[in-house]
Amino acid sequence: MIIETARLRVRDLRSSDAPALYAVYADPEVMRCIEPPFTRERTREFIETAGLCDPPLVYAVERKDGGAPIGHAIFHACEGDGETFELGWVLSRALWGQGLATELTLALLAEAKRRGVRTAVLECVPEQKATARIAEKCGFTFAGSVDGLLEFRKVLTEGSDNGHPAL
Repeated sequence: MIIETARLRVRDLRSSDAPALYAVYADPEVMRCIEPPFTRERTREFIETAGLCDPPLVYAVERKDGGAPIGHAIFHACEGDGETFELGWVLSRALWGQGLATELTLALLAEAKRRGVRTAVLECVPEQKATARIAEKCGFTFAGSVDGLLEFRKVLTEGSDNGHPAL
């Protein structure tokens, strides 16, 4: 999969992405609301199990003006129905506050809609205020809390089982 935005490219992960992604995932502030910072081994394991699987759960995100990954995008079917996709991201702290997460989210939504996905879901812990703002900015609606996570949903195509019109 390749998705391009004005500043970003989303592509399949490669084993060779491990050093660049380790620099992102080893940052305690980046990982604060996700899990403990990754070791080099955990980074390689994550790439293998989440990015090199079929189908992938995550994809590399890189700036179009540079080659090394700056994080990953979450983009995969969930809930076992193939009609609902989870979207998300983990990006280098050095790039926070530049609108990249919003740009990425809008591109992932467009790709999901192009694929005929009915509903997009974005989840975060309550402490991730910026993520919640991005979800709302991108047209997601707060759907409640599930297992301690805030869940945001956006209907993309008609016929969704949640009874809301497509946005």
